[in-house]
Amino acid sequence: LQQRLSPWRGGHGAFANDIDALICSTLLLLLFFASMVSDLMADLETMRAIWTILFVCGVAVVVGSLAMLTYRRLQPNPVYGHFICHHKAAAAAQARLLQLTLQTMTGRRVFIDSDDLKDLEILFDTV
Repeated sequence: LQQRLSPWRGGHGAFANDIDALICSTLLLLLFFASMVSDLMADLETMRAIWTILFVCGVAVVVGSLAMLTYRRLQPNPVYGHFICHHKAAAAAQARLLQLTLQTMTGRRVFIDSDDLKDLEILFDTV
């Protein structure tokens, strides 16, 4: 239910929701295993095995989280969120209005193909 509601929103909302689900699942497993060994007469080897498994799972979650954060940090982000191509004579005003509307609604930068066209070679690198 928590994953479907996606309580974390924003730039890295999906990643934060996944990490939150992993942490909650780990805590639930911890409670489950702790309830199994709550008997004072539980043998030491069983408790040691369960805590070793929990420790390895916790380390795996931390290492996986750090790996995902590193991957996302190194992944290139696009400079612009949207690219608008238009017919200059017939749709210049509509394209500019669409640019302003998209920037307002999404909060991302929008590039129109006639913006800053001093050198066409730069256009391919920009888009």
